Amino acid sequence: IYEAKIWRGKTNMRLGNDAMVVNNMTTLLKDQELKKQVVANVNALLSEAYLNLEEKDSALIRLKIAEKFTKQNKEKSRYRFILGQLYEELGKKDSAIYRYESVINMNRKPERKYVIQAQARKAQLFDYQKGDTTAYLKTYRKLIADRENRPFLDVLNHQMGIFYDKQNKEKKALGFYNISLKKRATDQY
Repeated sequence: IYEAKIWRGKTNMRLGNDAMVVNNMTTLLKDQELKKQVVANVNALLSEAYLNLEEKDSALIRLKIAEKFTKQNKEKSRYRFILGQLYEELGKKDSAIYRYESVINMNRKPERKYVIQAQARKAQLFDYQKGDTTAYLKTYRKLIADRENRPFLDVLNHQMGIFYDKQNKEKKALGFYNISLKKRATDQY
């Protein structure tokens, strides 16, 4: 019955009834007999509804609860990544970096795309003036050399291009941008 209520909430959300979803799912959470995964799914749905209603703080709280209660590593990494994005939008740079790091540190548990995108987002928050550029380069050279990251070489080389661009080394930046463009891209941007 709980799964059916969650799916009904997803349907209502697609129809644009986000306030109804918030009301129904909040009522559902008052039931004391919910399994942990159901609590995670309901809170994730609530978080999405709050995002649609432009209430980012409420969405953040609900997503933290969903991340805490889920047992599935795929969901856990996805929720952590989204939390990083939310913190980034709210201007909390350190919290965003921490969340991206938590995705990266899950080792082989998350999908590779979340790890690579977390690396890219973390790189976008890198302080190019005061940051440790040696560690940055070491990390990215290691990522580019890793065979598992071949499908994501466009993203990794683009980030290296941005790094050299910020360091005012336009020739190297252009080289990495061109390599990035030649790789088969997963996203058109």
